[in-house]
Amino acid sequence: MTDQSPTLAEQAAALRTEGEEVDPDSAVQALGLALRSADIMLPDLRADDCLCGHISTGPLIELGSVRPDVAVALAEVIAKGTRA
Repeated sequence: MTDQSPTLAEQAAALRTEGEEVDPDSAVQALGLALRSADIMLPDLRADDCLCGHISTGPLIELGSVRPDVAVALAEVIAKGTRA
């Protein structure tokens, strides 16, 4: 029996529907899962509850501060993804 579960990329893509706003909590969950699968932890990852940016840009996601080694690991994962 094969696992027919959607990949993380497929799950993330399903959150984005043309012309619709992505739910911030769903976005945080999707990003958190993807980061954890790459062994990267952003301890302050959360939906920003400040509505100040909501008017023109929509809700924001707070990524928070990270140690330099975590920033490099994140950069490596992003760079690998752009070459895929």
